[in-house]
Amino acid sequence: MAQFEESNQGFWGEFHGPNMGYVEEQYDLYKEDPESVDPSIKEMFDQYGAPTWLHQSNHGQSMHRETSINDVKTLTSAMKFVEAIRRFGHLDADIYPVGLKKK
Repeated sequence: MAQFEESNQGFWGEFHGPNMGYVEEQYDLYKEDPESVDPSIKEMFDQYGAPTWLHQSNHGQSMHRETSINDVKTLTSAMKFVEAIRRFGHLDADIYPVGLKKK
């Protein structure tokens, strides 16, 4: 039985992001009426059961870590750098249309 559960976890572990939402929607439809979903999806639910993340408290999302002050400083520095490029980048750009600068 443990091997079957590991197999299911490995199978359901292949789904990420929007695909997880799609599978959840299809599973809800499957629970209401198994014939209402595509036969291949019905076969998948028949074989592997419910997606494992439906039984987990965090719904398959990675564990959240606390934001440190260094993360905030790094993000702030990156935002300031991007803003500086937007404001002053044109001053260093070589945009002379003919290709020759007057000296």
